[in-house]
Amino acid sequence: MILEGVRPVAPSRFDPDFQHSAKRRLAFIRFAGVPLFWRVDLDVLAHSVDRDPDYDRDRPSARGTSWSLTESSLANAVAAIKAERRGLDNEAAEILARAEARIGIPSPAVNLRNRIGRLVHAVAAKDPTTASLAAAIDHLLTEMA
Repeated sequence: MILEGVRPVAPSRFDPDFQHSAKRRLAFIRFAGVPLFWRVDLDVLAHSVDRDPDYDRDRPSARGTSWSLTESSLANAVAAIKAERRGLDNEAAEILARAEARIGIPSPAVNLRNRIGRLVHAVAAKDPTTASLAAAIDHLLTEMA
């Protein structure tokens, strides 16, 4: 993979909306050993679709099913931390609510950092394959305290 020449690539995901598209893919790429906020969202389109951001968006046959709800919830935890650091507490709370719903846990009435920690621990308990990402997010929360 070309990206490995930049830095070792951590487990990456492909947006399920375009997994079977003949002319489009959307990849969410994380690099190993860099801050969690440094994710690359790479939208690859065939030249023939002329950079149309809506290409295959509404085509059911383009959709796939290979998508980890738990890893997606952890990505939302990172996004919530970023929003909270920017002083966007309402946005962070909305992001967390989506992540909590995605894995089926309630949204408690506690502060954002406690909610994020609760989410991270719930995801790691549900899906042990996310343990290293969950630990990195937990470490980030500890650094912020």
